Amino acid sequence: MKFLKITLLSLFLFSNCYTLSQLNSQDKNKIYGGTRSIFNYSSHPHNPFGGIFKFIGYVSLPFNFALDTAILPFTIPHYYITRNPYTKVFKKIKENDIEYVKKKIESGYPIDTEDDNGKTGLMLATSFGNFEMVKLFVENKADVNFKSYRSETAFSISLRTGNEKIQDYLIQNGIIVNPSTIGNSIKYGVKENTIIKLLAKIESCSEEEFNNWLKELAFTDYITLANKIFEKSYAINDPKKLDIKALVLSTRTLNSKMIQLLINKGMDVNYKTSVTHENLNLLTLKFNKDANNQKKLFDTIKVLTKLGVQVNEKNSENENALHYLTQSFHQNTEIVKFFVSKGLDFNSPNKVGYSPLMNSILYKQKETFDFFLSKKTIWEGKKGKSSLLGIAAYNDDSYFFDKLVTKVKDINFPGHMNRTPLIKAALNNNFSNIDTLLEKGANPTLKDTDGKTLKDYLTDELDHSNNIQPYSEGEKLRQKEIVKNIKRILERL
Repeated sequence: MKFLKITLLSLFLFSNCYTLSQLNSQDKNKIYGGTRSIFNYSSHPHNPFGGIFKFIGYVSLPFNFALDTAILPFTIPHYYITRNPYTKVFKKIKENDIEYVKKKIESGYPIDTEDDNGKTGLMLATSFGNFEMVKLFVENKADVNFKSYRSETAFSISLRTGNEKIQDYLIQNGIIVNPSTIGNSIKYGVKENTIIKLLAKIESCSEEEFNNWLKELAFTDYITLANKIFEKSYAINDPKKLDIKALVLSTRTLNSKMIQLLINKGMDVNYKTSVTHENLNLLTLKFNKDANNQKKLFDTIKVLTKLGVQVNEKNSENENALHYLTQSFHQNTEIVKFFVSKGLDFNSPNKVGYSPLMNSILYKQKETFDFFLSKKTIWEGKKGKSSLLGIAAYNDDSYFFDKLVTKVKDINFPGHMNRTPLIKAALNNNFSNIDTLLEKGANPTLKDTDGKTLKDYLTDELDHSNNIQPYSEGEKLRQKEIVKNIKRILERL
């Protein structure tokens, strides 16, 4: 009797271990994952434990290893009773075992049976790119248009995986093509010629679906396809019904050919956004001012200009194209010159008082700055808002300050908070700029809106430098140099 008990216990433990050895890591994680939301388990049990969880699916409990093991006598039978009987077939499909699957089909395997994830054998073969397996299923009358509970088909899977060979084969073997198929094909980068073949199967299309195609085409160079779409009987020929987003997206992607096509089809070349009042030129620059492909950006701008876009248009912040181009650490001097040649003013201030010339200093665009400086008219700023020399005096690159200090008319011009160039230089510890301004006759006694002069700011910085503890030897030397320069300038005052 004792021997029998030991034998039964051994068999029980062995069966448990064997069953566990058959599970993949994903299933084991589900089993021993601590607290789990039982209600969300899939309809098919993935392992022996799935069965008992289905019975108590209306609760969520913190199961542990001991409890999971204790209920194995109940879950193992349920697992083998309710599991998908064709699990091994699906495994062989993944492994591309043609002979095994062929024999199963010949012996009566239901050709459109779904696995636990709702995929048929054809869909599974497609997802793994097994072309010969796909052929086997199609030749044995598998439903090429079978749709899973996730609304997937074999063809939609082939689009996602990018398998062109399977795509062409499925097209030749009776797939049903609808407008969303065209949209997805464009989205996933299917070859243009392949999509044109699919388009031939479409007999009708709603306005929404048609516009969706155009929006997807904005990210491609499929001009031939775009033209063929507009040749269809269901094409939208009323420009008012065309979605302007397709044109905006084309500017974002610098798709000059698509821009030209859409404008030729009647889209508004002088469209402006409702809130920011940005036209197509400004939108193109907004999305691509840091673009690496400057030639493509320039070509797009020239195409838009040729098509009639107003180059002098400003946005709601009173900014023109030059503002956009100079609000970046990436220089676009050739495009800047193009817009200046079209009459754009680089001295034009935006609502907060900054001009493109000022931006070129802020963003350290030296080449653009030099080009602006070569022109006759230099706008120095708006009192109380901005000061051209003040911006340069604050900048830690003296390149701009050195070139401006001899050109501006008023070296005491007050900028934001009535701060003079002297005060701006002091705020960034640009002592060489302070020396230059004093030599040029700048007035150190002028006060800003806080009632403070150059001396006040230098004294504040001296107190600060004397009271902080440097965190490194390098910082200690830097602070020592600052104190030395402040004392030198204060003595001069």
